Amino acid sequence: MTEKNKLYDLIYDIYREHREAVKDFSIVAWSKLDISNLQVSAEKFVVMVKKLEKKLIQMNVRPESLHPFNKLQKTIEGFKTSIPFIVELKHPAVQERHWKRIMEETGKDLGDINLKTITLSKVFELELHLH
Repeated sequence: MTEKNKLYDLIYDIYREHREAVKDFSIVAWSKLDISNLQVSAEKFVVMVKKLEKKLIQMNVRPESLHPFNKLQKTIEGFKTSIPFIVELKHPAVQERHWKRIMEETGKDLGDINLKTITLSKVFELELHLH
């Protein structure tokens, strides 16, 4: 296996692990979502990407020259950036009317919001990190 293929494997391994973590978080009911676990997970992936970036630099590979690395970095950063919004949305004072306003602002319609049954996957559909 070439060095470049090994790099792509490392990038994909982190991407796959992140995708699985997000999938696991996504099926949890909003009312049961543990924000601290979400924050720890996000930070873990940020550290993994930073270590990979350092490794690439040590190997004389410019990280920005690898499209898969750039995509991974954006994915992880988007995930981490959305967490403060999720923390705010978990606040007990956030009501259905607030969710409706967020849907208007993001241009996304999640349908009727039931805070007991909505899952994080629905919140991810809002793509809060873009707003």
